[in-house]
This record gives sequence, C-alpha cells and structure tokens, in this order.
Amino acid sequence: DNSLAYNLNRLHARSNNPDRNLVAAFKKIGGMCEQLSLVTTIKDRACELYKEVMETGAMKGRGMQAICAACLYLACRQENNPRTFREITAVLPADVQKRDIGRCFKEIVEAFKDKALQKPDNARAQAFLQTVMPSVQHPADFIKRYTAELKLGHSIFKACHEMALAAKPKDTNGVRRAWDGKNPISIAAAIIFIITQLSKDSKDRVLMSQIVVVTGVAEATIRGAYRDLYPELVNLVPK
Repeated sequence: DNSLAYNLNRLHARSNNPDRNLVAAFKKIGGMCEQLSLVTTIKDRACELYKEVMETGAMKGRGMQAICAACLYLACRQENNPRTFREITAVLPADVQKRDIGRCFKEIVEAFKDKALQKPDNARAQAFLQTVMPSVQHPADFIKRYTAELKLGHSIFKACHEMALAAKPKDTNGVRRAWDGKNPISIAAAIIFIITQLSKDSKDRVLMSQIVVVTGVAEATIRGAYRDLYPELVNLVPK
C-alpha cells in the first residue's frame, strides 16, 4: 500500500513537472519542423511562443500537440514562411484535428492580448502583441515557396510576386474585385499558372497538375481563381 502511494505520488509529480512538459513540447515542435522542412529560426520562435503562452495559464484543458501546432503556425507567419493548418495537421496524429489547432490559435492570440492589456505602459508587452496579432494573408505570402518547389527561375518568381502584389486587396472606393475574400493559396496557384503559361521559354511552363501537387489546391479551384483574375489580367500581369 505504501509502495502504491509512493508510485502514485511519483507519477503525479512527473506528470506535473513543468520542465518535463516543456521539453516534451519543444521536442514535438522540433519534430514537426523537421517533417515540414522548416528552418531553425521558426522552430526557436515556436518554442518561445509556447513557453510564453503556457506561462499565461490560459491554455488549461487544451492538448499539448494542438498548442504546439498553433504556436508553429503563428511562428511561420511571423517569419514570413506561412504554412496552412492543413499542412501542419498532416504531420500530426489523426486525433489532432484542424479545428483543434484553430481554436488554440485564437486562444493564444487572446491570451497575449490580455497580457498586453494588463501592462499598457510596458513597451515590450505591446511590441510583443504586435508580433502575435494575425495579419491578413494574401497570395504574395505563398509565391516564393511554391515557385521554389516547382523549381522555377528567379524571373518567373519575380513576375508571379509582382502580380500577386498587384492582386492584393486594396481600397477601390468600396468596389470588390472578383477574387477579394478568396483563399489566397488558390489565387497564388492561379497566378503561377498564368505567368508560367505566358512565358516565352517553354521550360518555364508547368502543368496545372504539378501546381495541384505543390499547393494542395484542387484543379477546379485553380480554374475558378483563374476565371476571377482573367478580366483584370491586363492590369495585373507585369509589363
């Protein structure tokens, strides 16, 4: 009986050891980064975010893997190398759902907002808040990675990036353009298809099926984005 009580106390101490839990979380983040081929700066940033948010006490009841994934998602955006929830979910066990990561992401942002509001005169807290507040993503955020994965040259990347910037939502006197509000990845995929097809060098042309594989966007969705962009191509395609 005494040995049982000792073992139960020992198990409780181990499961509630913050250092042990932190090491396990950092190891999980490192494993995800390796599977997603992410650089060390992103891994370190995700670990910093995890430690910071756990110190707020706001994530009680949430699974460690979903919290790690949400921190990694945020770190990727901060380091200008965004990944989608779907991409991150793909390297996690089946019981961790995309919606779980999404909920954790929202709670992490709220936790940092609350932390900053508690210290309105703390410049560091306010600056940190600006780094965790989610920014609106647009097609240009994804062009570099996708053109690299398709092994396209710098001139194609540059043209795609310029077109993506031109397609970025902006003030048009309240007039919405056809692609405003659409998934930025599908718009990025359509832009890459358009630019490569317009290239004079046949080596730069890629099949839509290749873009589907790299971006994970269905061919029908890319064609829909293409149709949205087509009427404005004369204004969007770099001269």
